[in-house]
This record gives sequence, C-alpha cells and structure tokens, in this order.
Amino acid sequence: SIAINDFYLDIRRIRIRGNEYFFSVEDITACSSIGTALKELTMDVEIGPHGASVENLHIETTGSDVKGKMAIYIPAVEERDSSRGWIKDISIDLKIDQGVIDPDEIAPLFPRYKGLPPIHLSTNTTYASGVAHIRHMNLWSPNIFTIKGYGDIDTRRDSISSTSSKLI
Repeated sequence: SIAINDFYLDIRRIRIRGNEYFFSVEDITACSSIGTALKELTMDVEIGPHGASVENLHIETTGSDVKGKMAIYIPAVEERDSSRGWIKDISIDLKIDQGVIDPDEIAPLFPRYKGLPPIHLSTNTTYASGVAHIRHMNLWSPNIFTIKGYGDIDTRRDSISSTSSKLI
C-alpha cells in the first residue's frame, strides 16, 4: 500500500452556472510513502453535464514535469450505446506540450524500471468512438533513443493503420 501524507490543496475562482462548475486548482502538493513527492499540480477545470476539460495543466513531481491540457466528453447514460461498452462512448482530447517522466518514481511499484533514464514526451492525441487518432507523438531520452510517430489505433477492430514511426 502507498500512504499519502503532507497533503495540501488550494482551489480558487470557483464559479457555478446552472449545471456547470468552473474552478482553478492553484496548487496541490503531497508526499508518498514510496518516496515520490507531488511538488506542484495546477490546472483550470470546467465540469459540465457531459464532460470535463482541464486547461493549463502542470504536474511536477520529484523527478517528472508535465504540461498540457485535456478534455473528456462522457455522454449521458441515456445516450450511451450499451452494446459497445461505456469506454467506447467517451471522447478524449489530450495535448502534452512538454513532459519529462522519471521511471525511478514508479520503481518501488515496478522494480524493473529502476535506473532507466528520464523519458521526454509530447503528444496531440484524440480518442472518439473507439478510435485513437495520434496527430503526433514524440518520445525521447537524450543520447539513447528518439521515437516520432502518428497514426490511428482502432479498438473496434483491434487494428493500427495510417501509422508512421521513426526510431533514431
């Protein structure tokens, strides 16, 4: 189990308009029993009846730093196609402008990742109706590898199409 302690939350600019909620998370910090500390989490959030959007997202931990934005649309229960499963009814728009992930932070849970170098990433990806459309995705670790790619992943057909990737 992982224990969370020294938790701090600062939410400001709370607005309610009908069934829509807006607020800014100015800061969230916390420490975990596995040694990873959430040094900063900030974002502007909008929540409505069918989804949520997060703008100005910034997550900084002991060794990782990610900036971007995300929108999630979840249809109302009566609008969902129960034959496909609820996950295929949602849509997601994810943009990570710049990110650095330190595998050592998850090594207490996944020991084989200990000692791996930090991985940099950026992406512009959407998911709707069971299809992930990757406009671009860049993953790299300086002086070790670079992977650039784009394409579509169709979960309805378990297929990958229109892809291009390059390992440098």
